[in-house]
Order: sequence, then structure tokens, then C-alpha cells
Amino acid sequence: SIADSAFDFIADGETLTLNYVAKVDDGHGGVISTPITLTIQGGADVVIIGTNDVPTIVADLTTAIDAVTEDDGATLAAGGTITFQDLDLTDTHTASYVLKSSNASADLPGYSETAPLGQIGTFTLAPVNENPGVSTIGSIGWNFALNNSDPVLQSLAVGQTITQVYTVTVDDHHGGTVTQDVTVTITGTNDAPTIAAASPAGIGPRFMRSA
Repeated sequence: SIADSAFDFIADGETLTLNYVAKVDDGHGGVISTPITLTIQGGADVVIIGTNDVPTIVADLTTAIDAVTEDDGATLAAGGTITFQDLDLTDTHTASYVLKSSNASADLPGYSETAPLGQIGTFTLAPVNENPGVSTIGSIGWNFALNNSDPVLQSLAVGQTITQVYTVTVDDHHGGTVTQDVTVTITGTNDAPTIAAASPAGIGPRFMRSA
């Protein structure tokens, strides 16, 4: 007899075999023993069939919002970690992402807020960090990088923003998935005006003929 929750670590289709030895002692030195085998899922005595537990996001251990600011270095960088839990102890996971939305607070040339969505910078995911069979907790690192010379970035005025939202999906390969949105906010700074030194078209050097 055992609580059903004690078997949450058994994934879909897996089995657990328990081996016991029962002994009878007559109190005068006479002992007899016999083995008892109990198989969880598929055993002749007791059958407990595992089902797939869907992974979930551990919010307290997840950083899914970050920001960068124009001219804060040659390469602007942001990042964080998404932490998940899967009660099926031996499940392994992969992660993928898509650009969910992009929004600029001002109309910027060359940046689309409708399909196909505009995007500046590069979003990447690190390999899934997990220890199947030992821990139900796993994590995925995410990173965002943007070259400061990007012309769309430099077109932002002070205080203007671009917000890009990426949806990260964690898959346990048994039909269970969970998603987490990651938001990166890009903020512009003021670019001072500069003088264009080129001469007006059609005006060249003038020469004076001596008398």
C-alpha cells in the first residue's frame, strides 16, 4: 500500500521492480525465507501504470525579462535562465523558440511590426541543463546580442523603444510541453547632430586669370 504520488517519477511505459525477502523465525533457531517480487506496471501482483507528467515552469528560478540600451558598448547583451520541473524523473528535454511579437514605440524605417515581423539582434538558447534519473529540475540559458552599429537601433531617439518577445518551448518528447515568454526591451539614446562636410553638387574650384 502506497500513495499514488510516490510513483510520479515513473514515466510513461516504464516499470519499477521491488524485491523483498520474507523470513519466518520460530524463535529457536529455525528460520525460513522466501523472495517476493513486486513489479510496478506489468507485474502479476500489482500493476501501477505511469502516465506522462507535463513539465512546468519554476517561476521563482526563471528570469524572462531583460533590457539593453543604445550605445552601451560595441555589442549590447542581455540574458537569463528558464527553469522547469518534470516529475517524470527520467524524461529528457529539448528547447526551441520563435519570435512571438515585435513592437516599436515609433515608426522606424525598415522595422516591421506585422508579418514578417521585424527583428534586430540575435536570440539564442543554450543546451538544456538537466540530470535525468537524479533530479526533476532542469534549466535553459538564453542570450540576446545586438551590434551597436545596427542602423535600426541607431535610428531610435532618446526614450524610444523596441520590444521583442520570444516564446521558448520545453518538450519532454512524450507529448508534454510548456512555454515561457522572454521579453527583451531595447531603448534608444540621443544622437547629436553632425555637420555634413560634402561640397554642394556642381560647385568646383574657381580660378582667376592674371592680366
